[in-house]
Parts: sequence; C-alpha cells; structure tokens
Amino acid sequence: MLKKTTSATRDESLHCGVKTIQCVGFNRKKVWPAKEGTSSAESKLRDSLSLSYVEHYLTLEELRDIHPDSFIDLNAPEKSDGLSSEEAKKRLKDGGANVLAPPKRISNLKLFAKQFLYKFWLLLMGAALCTIFTYVCFQYFFLFEIM
Repeated sequence: MLKKTTSATRDESLHCGVKTIQCVGFNRKKVWPAKEGTSSAESKLRDSLSLSYVEHYLTLEELRDIHPDSFIDLNAPEKSDGLSSEEAKKRLKDGGANVLAPPKRISNLKLFAKQFLYKFWLLLMGAALCTIFTYVCFQYFFLFEIM
C-alpha cells in the first residue's frame, strides 16, 4: 500500500519502499519506492519487512499457519497453549530475555546545565546581558555627569 504525503521541500513522497533520500533543509528522510529493475534480494527483503508487521490484519487461520509453534486454538483463542516450554527455553537462550535496558542516569547538575543550551534560552540570556550592560553603562555615565 502506497501512501502519499506532502512536505515543504518535496511535493510528494511514497511511504512503502527501500530507497530513502535526505530532505533539503530538514534533518529527516523520505521513503521512495524501489525501481522496477531491482534485484530479487531487495524485493524479498522489502516483502519480508512489509509482511512482518501485519499480524493484526490476519485471521486466526492465517496466524496459525504462519506461526505453527504457537498452537493457536481456533475455537477458543484465549485458551491457546502458546509455546511449549522447550521452545520458550530455546528462544530465551537464542534471543535473550525480553527486558528493556534501564534508562541512562543523568546527574541533576548536568540536567540543570543542559536546560540553558536551548536557542531561545541563549537568546534570552544574551538579551538579559545586553540589558544589564546598558543599565550599568547608563548608571556609570549618569553619575559622571552629576559630578
């Protein structure tokens, strides 16, 4: 399925494909469809990637045929047995545990310092420094004029 989108730098882009190009002026990539004369390896890769994310569209029969290890019960899917213990142990050994890595810890001092690196904050701090400088200069020269 191809999806058209629009952007400021290109008129249209196609969503399902292998090729990507860098947009001019922006730091994002556009996806373009592969040419008709692409190799079979590229087309197989594209097909396998596009088919690997469609399980929620399949019927129970198709899911059972694609994943025979799951032992899906068509009459009562909620009572399906799932993977056998041996298959689960094998997958745990091969792929590792399904655990997210803990997030990186940032010290409070680093977090405090990072908040001042945004462009708008830098602009505000520059304006504040200019204001303080002009105030000090005005007070200094005003005191000289009185004396």
